[in-house]
Amino acid sequence: MRRKPCHQLVISETVPGYGRACLASFQTLHEMNPDIVAFADADGSDDVKRLCDLVDPVVSGNVDLVLEQRIPAVSQAISIQQRLGNHIATSLIHIIWGHLYSDLGPMRAMRWSSLKSLHMKDQDYGWTVEMQIKALKRGLRICEIPMPYRIRTAGRSKVSRNLQGSIRAGMKILWVIFREALPDGKVKKNNNEFST
Repeated sequence: MRRKPCHQLVISETVPGYGRACLASFQTLHEMNPDIVAFADADGSDDVKRLCDLVDPVVSGNVDLVLEQRIPAVSQAISIQQRLGNHIATSLIHIIWGHLYSDLGPMRAMRWSSLKSLHMKDQDYGWTVEMQIKALKRGLRICEIPMPYRIRTAGRSKVSRNLQGSIRAGMKILWVIFREALPDGKVKKNNNEFST
């Protein structure tokens, strides 16, 4: 079967924030109403030439969410603090929700209707873990595919090579896990209610 080409559209977001950048595309996606949406980092670390390998299982109807399992091309591609944080986060998800993810990698493909049902909110480092937890809570069909992961070739990471950034990102990821583990997915703080 001949594979259809993956089409790309670039949308800019001037306010910093990983999740904010992803959420910036949602208005356009609502207008386009695509079947499938894919995400990838644009710093050269993800092998975007293989993005369609993640899309294909969703196209076939077998799964709703396909995640990359990052396989470092060289050991430096994923820092020690990233590996540790990844292990802690995936272990907590396994303990709480019973599903053992291999990774929280950024490259992923998902059915648009499924993505809309997650009501994504996080505007920074908690975006990927929020999606993966909510996918489990909604009973979506999920799979992971091993993909090569390289040292970034563009920009400077605020997390992977920065201890303070790694701690900040790790705390946010743990916060999202804690928030989503509550029975109603809500946290009350200073009389203000934040819902997912």
